[in-house]
Parts: sequence; structure tokens; C-alpha cells
Amino acid sequence: MARSDTMIHVRLAPELKEFIRLRAKDQERSINAHVVFLIRQEMEKEKASDLAVGKQSDASITNE
Repeated sequence: MARSDTMIHVRLAPELKEFIRLRAKDQERSINAHVVFLIRQEMEKEKASDLAVGKQSDASITNE
């Protein structure tokens, strides 16, 4: 990840952090890399769903 990436702070309940930590370890990723992976996965699901129903996702809409 480039140092120019935006940094955010997120508060998680301890059991959520532990869940993410264990899944990241299982997949040989850092917690950060796993969170990024999960968010990208959700973005792809949304994009596929929007394409299936013929909608434009918010990310693909441009101002003219």
C-alpha cells in the first residue's frame, strides 16, 4: 500500500477485532490488508448487483 493512501481510525468491539485478526491470519494477511480485501469484495458485489439490474453505481456516475 502506498503511503499516500488515506488513513482512517475505526472503533471495533473486541470480538470483531478478534474475528478479523483470526481471518487475516488464516489467509496470511495483515489485519489492514484483510479489511481492505473485505471492503473491495463488497464493492465488487455491489457493482455486479448494479449491473444485473441495470443501475449505475455511485462510483460510476459523473457530473456533466
